[in-house]
Amino acid sequence: MATEEASGIGEDVPVTHIAVFVAVALTVSGGVAAATIVNTVSSVTTIPIMITPALMAIVLRRIQGQSVRRTVVRSLQGTTLRSVAFAVSFPVVFITVAAAVALTSGLGTYNPGGGEFSYVGPVFLFPVFLLLAGALSYGEELGWRGYLLPELTDRVGPVAATVLVGVVWALYHFPAL
Repeated sequence: MATEEASGIGEDVPVTHIAVFVAVALTVSGGVAAATIVNTVSSVTTIPIMITPALMAIVLRRIQGQSVRRTVVRSLQGTTLRSVAFAVSFPVVFITVAAAVALTSGLGTYNPGGGEFSYVGPVFLFPVFLLLAGALSYGEELGWRGYLLPELTDRVGPVAATVLVGVVWALYHFPAL
């Protein structure tokens, strides 16, 4: 019993808070995408979309009288060196394979000019760019893995919670597609 109380498991977060998290995340994603996407997705679109889950998790944890630290810890649970290596390498491999298929099949062309997401600046500042990009990306994880997934897992179990978070995550990213 002491372990459950120390970890925060078993504390009832109101279902309305979970619903607010989902509703605000989907509304912000759709609203920002509708207001900012014209021909391509820009940083004006991605930054608010990527930090919304983190902000919602932090606000809701504070409203619930819980520490933000708990949310951060829960978002990192189960993380191993192997899982981090996979998280970093999988997108690189996936994008490389997709680009190769697109180029060899004629479905895509190479654009050497880059886009708005390319880094333009002094080489010595590139690590700062990577750090900021990583922090923005972690904002999503803080919300999805640190708040929504654990709260749904406590209610419906790990498999159903993973499926539900996957559906919400897909709907959240759909407007930017």
